[in-house]
Amino acid sequence: MTTIDTATVLTVMFDQHRGSQYAYTPEETATLLDRVVTESTEGNRTTLVTVWDRPARSHHDEGEPQYPPAYLRVAVDPDTGWGAMTWIGTAEVLDTFNPHAPEDAPELVFACDGPDLLPASASLPQTDVRRALTEYTHTGTRPTTVQWQQGYLAL
Repeated sequence: MTTIDTATVLTVMFDQHRGSQYAYTPEETATLLDRVVTESTEGNRTTLVTVWDRPARSHHDEGEPQYPPAYLRVAVDPDTGWGAMTWIGTAEVLDTFNPHAPEDAPELVFACDGPDLLPASASLPQTDVRRALTEYTHTGTRPTTVQWQQGYLAL
């Protein structure tokens, strides 16, 4: 695993309407990632997670919106222990892929105004989502600790 050399900022936008939260230190990052995988996104949009050389900003934050060229959207249901992620890059949109997803794996909400659902095959155990998020904060690139499948972008 390659690690980013420059100082990075973890930005988390919970349900995209509460403003952004930032982590600058390893301790702050661990605390914020724990919240990402334990706060339900049920009925809300997914949580945006970015790693960049500066804080990302949504249109709900002060100033102009700014996003890095690639980032993750995360959906979790802590009551069932499942989560899923979508990688949104400059030339690709990918959902996590679980080749061993049980038949009753949940379809998690991607966008509440659809509602658009991630396919059940995107559902992963919460621990796998947390591990992939940790990798992302170290590399700034699409996590390799999980598998990916073609996704689509729902705004």
